[in-house]
Formats: sequence, structure tokens, C-alpha cells
Amino acid sequence: MRRSLNYAILVLLFFIQSLLFVQVTSPEQFLGFMPGTDRKLADMHQIYQYFKLLSEQSDRVRFQEIDKTTEGNPFFAVIITSEED
Repeated sequence: MRRSLNYAILVLLFFIQSLLFVQVTSPEQFLGFMPGTDRKLADMHQIYQYFKLLSEQSDRVRFQEIDKTTEGNPFFAVIITSEED
């Protein structure tokens, strides 16, 4: 009984922590490799999708598609702010 109660409290604490602290996807989780790894390079579409995802996960990241490039790819801007802004 006591063990079940301790487990329930632990699960509740983890749930509260996840609500208080926004979890964002790391570049390594999203891309499947650590940026800067030899012979690994994220393409423009992966970078676009990653910053778009970050803007959905955090209120500190602002993503805006500005226009299209001459090749028809999205041209975008990303603004990352601190807590104070």
C-alpha cells in the first residue's frame, strides 16, 4: 500500500513538472543525429520543419514564413527570445 502511494506521488510530481517546464524537442531528437557530426548535414526542409515545431512547442520562438525563394522554397525568419521579452 505504501509503495503504491509513493509511486502515485512520484507520477504526480513528474506530471506537474511537465506542465511547469515546457519540453522542447532537441535538434538531435528531431534530426536523428547531433548537429556538427562529420558527414551529417540537415537540409533546408528539415531546418524549416524543426523551427516550425519549436514555435509550436515554445512561446519564446517566433516563426514566420516571409516569402518564397526563386526555387519556390519557403523563405523564413525565426526569432528566439528570453523569458524577459
